[in-house]
Amino acid sequence: VPYAADTVIAGYDYLFEPEWKELSLGVYENDYWRLSYFRTGPTITVTVVPRRTNFGEILAASLTPLVRRGADRVYYAGPAAQVAERLDGYDLLIPTQFISFNGRPIPFDNAFAGKKKKATLFAALPSPLFATREWIKDARRHGILAFDGEMARLAEEAGAWAHTPGRKVECGIGGVLGGLANLH
Repeated sequence: VPYAADTVIAGYDYLFEPEWKELSLGVYENDYWRLSYFRTGPTITVTVVPRRTNFGEILAASLTPLVRRGADRVYYAGPAAQVAERLDGYDLLIPTQFISFNGRPIPFDNAFAGKKKKATLFAALPSPLFATREWIKDARRHGILAFDGEMARLAEEAGAWAHTPGRKVECGIGGVLGGLANLH
């Protein structure tokens, strides 16, 4: 990591480049990641984008060095596969709890949830291939609204950041609903 940042935004850096083009401090990239640094007022913001779609599984762990170097805010929004039938596709959901692949609850204090912390349950699956008809039926019975692998990993990692001595690291996750094809 070339230098520290105050805020980390994971994914979709092309959305920020037109707005922040003149604020650019530089780009660090290799075969795996692209980090774009911006001066955003008195703070520095970095966007982190994996070069290959199969790096979502390690995205959360790759953000930890940025948190260790001083990032106080980490935000991610991306596609999530819809499970609940009563929701409209392409809605933005703010997960407040995840169920790990092995069934363990992962509590999550989502910075995007605000004061209305309506429980929104997401499941973690290592691959969309695990979303069989039987799994989806069972997930619906248990109140799961959507699933995604990297969001759940990020929530787990954020749980570890919560124990950073002397600091509070804010983490926000949003999932845009779609079908299995949305997950690449």
